[in-house]
Amino acid sequence: MTNNSILLTLASGKPVSIPDLAGLTGMAPVLLSKHIDTLIDAGLDIKQDQGHVTWVDTFACLDSRLILEGLVPYEGLTVNVVDTLASTNSVLAESGVTAKQILLSEHQTAGRGRHQRTWVSPIGKNLYLSFGWDLKIERLHPAISLCIGSAIARVLQQAGAQSAGMKWPNDLYASQAKMGGILIESKTDKSLARLVIGVGINVLEQTFPADLSVAATTVEQETGASIDRNTLVIEVIAAIYDTMKKVEAGHIKQLLDGWSEFDLSYNQPVDVYTQDEVRSGVALGIDALGKLQVEIDNKQEVFDSAEISLRITS
Repeated sequence: MTNNSILLTLASGKPVSIPDLAGLTGMAPVLLSKHIDTLIDAGLDIKQDQGHVTWVDTFACLDSRLILEGLVPYEGLTVNVVDTLASTNSVLAESGVTAKQILLSEHQTAGRGRHQRTWVSPIGKNLYLSFGWDLKIERLHPAISLCIGSAIARVLQQAGAQSAGMKWPNDLYASQAKMGGILIESKTDKSLARLVIGVGINVLEQTFPADLSVAATTVEQETGASIDRNTLVIEVIAAIYDTMKKVEAGHIKQLLDGWSEFDLSYNQPVDVYTQDEVRSGVALGIDALGKLQVEIDNKQEVFDSAEISLRITS
């Protein structure tokens, strides 16, 4: 993984020599040049002239030092911030997933969500975060993503996005537009489940692609205020940590009881998309396993997140 000291070093807007950049990152000049080209392709205005590199029109970078300073009460965390990668979830999983290791990136070239859908990941605008956590197999529960989502929705409300909530099972929404999502992947290793908890949140004002399948929004748009990404990510990491400690302690029922506070589909008309058909009904919340309960044709049915997609039609 490439450390983001390139962007942090260039963030002053002053020219920096290529040898100095190479020394700071430990990258060979050829790899450094390719890395800079990737950042330029991602949309950054970076000039190279007479052996020096200058970043024009800089932004406030995510900074692992500042983030760790804000997480002092949380034991055992490692935070790594990179400039660009394919997917934080994929890279963290391939690295072996050290417990309580956190990987953030300013940009993703192959960000993904549920059902392998593409996650649009512009540079320097959002949060792309993966959090490694080792959990005893007996504590593994299919609704952990709902618990994480509820905790993050609370953080977003506290940040000023008053309408923030969850669209079952893992989408963060506000004002009927998507603001983020959660993707948890796991592998079992003897008595442990090694989780990679992926979170993407649209933060700063931006223009979204016209071909998105759903409306999108950002934390800044919802709050009407300027948002510091380092401050927000500290709160998000703390919320995930606290939630997972409760999961470890066996308090999953207590966590799921809090889902209803953020459940945007409850008692709302919905369309349930299966592989073969679209069925319409009214969402009635979740069961003890986090499955969706829907009343269809005066009969209550239960759906697993692996089987369907959901659309609120009101």
